[in-house]
Amino acid sequence: MLNTISRRGFCSSASRPWLFVGLGNPGEKYKGTRHNVGFEMVDAFADSQGIHVTKLHCKALFGQGFVGEAAVLLAKPQTYMNLSGESVGPLAAYYKLPLNRVIVFHDDMTLPCGVLRLQGKGGHGSHNGMRSVIDHFRGNREFGRLRIGIGRPPGQMDPKAFLLQKFNAKARERIDAALPEGVAALKSLLSNGLTESARCFNNEQKCILGRAVAVVNARAIAEVQTVELIACLRKFCCCFCELGIDWKFPEANVSKKAGEKPTIVDSRFG
Repeated sequence: MLNTISRRGFCSSASRPWLFVGLGNPGEKYKGTRHNVGFEMVDAFADSQGIHVTKLHCKALFGQGFVGEAAVLLAKPQTYMNLSGESVGPLAAYYKLPLNRVIVFHDDMTLPCGVLRLQGKGGHGSHNGMRSVIDHFRGNREFGRLRIGIGRPPGQMDPKAFLLQKFNAKARERIDAALPEGVAALKSLLSNGLTESARCFNNEQKCILGRAVAVVNARAIAEVQTVELIACLRKFCCCFCELGIDWKFPEANVSKKAGEKPTIVDSRFG
């Protein structure tokens, strides 16, 4: 297949293969961690197309195939994250690819967990793997990237420790939902080009994020309203006491189930 793509891939700019690279750290120790979502995106795309990413080539686990008429090269650098460019640079050079045929998948703490962005160029954003890739492209940033949101570390947690942790159950669900969305965007890219695919996909992602924010805001409003209701009931209790009516606020009967608003129950009212 290597020779097949080499012969078919370089007749013109339009027919050159795409190089999809996922960044991460090799080994079971890092599997499932936030810093390895780039690897997961490569695996998800490979699985969807029946491509085996098992050969070692240019310091990367490597696979290749065709999606329709589009030749695709998939790579997961095994250099460890901070040296990713030692693999990505030689891979692009080996296949004589212009950088506009390279897409790098990487984790991004500036995006909410599970939110994706497809872009045609950009900086490293303090991501050491992307910094290494740019360095090995001699400072050229004109290559595509699929940014995979992992969210920010909570409180004062060390970002490095956060990156090397596995996802909790809720975050894992968001990433699992995002992976097929990324695969669909990449397939669209192969058919429609990066610019148009990025425009459509990013608009879709913004709508998803907007709906998520609306749900969070609605829950926050509901919680505020509940707190205000409880405050009003406390005031009524005080008024009853001033009138000589023995009625106490049912503290022990304020219950809250997971995912529900608190409910106030007084056994005296059935």
